[in-house]
Amino acid sequence: AHGAHIGGFVAGLGLAVGERHLSRRQPVAGEGKEEVRAYGAAQVARSLQAGNTGQATLRYLALAEEERQRVASADLLTIGEYLLDRRDYYGALSLFRHFIAERPNDRQLDRAYLGAGIASTHLPRGRAAAAQYLLAAIDVAQSDHLLDEARQRLRALEG
Repeated sequence: AHGAHIGGFVAGLGLAVGERHLSRRQPVAGEGKEEVRAYGAAQVARSLQAGNTGQATLRYLALAEEERQRVASADLLTIGEYLLDRRDYYGALSLFRHFIAERPNDRQLDRAYLGAGIASTHLPRGRAAAAQYLLAAIDVAQSDHLLDEARQRLRALEG
């Protein structure tokens, strides 16, 4: 019981730190100095369709909260995976946690859990949270590929 209570506290603290990190985010290096202004979800989608994930990420981060909720799930997950690739683990974890909380019935929830698990493995004292996210990814996996990856990463954590 104590472990679950402490785990919840640590998870909440991590979310607060990640949220603060996302709200103060600087432009991604190498992506140009884009004026920070509110873009709509459609512009985020267009940037992704054009293959410019860095620009899409900047545009997403400039969105107001209500407009962020209009971004398509696949686009949001692509941005989270981009943040993982850029080693922005706090930013990625915050994005994936928001996805999990705000879209609990989404068919792509497995990708969010997997992303949160991957991000957590790279954070100080994140192994326990990573294991929980990876187990959740296994529980809701929609594909054999994602299931295999989550299991592999969980085994690596345990080993």
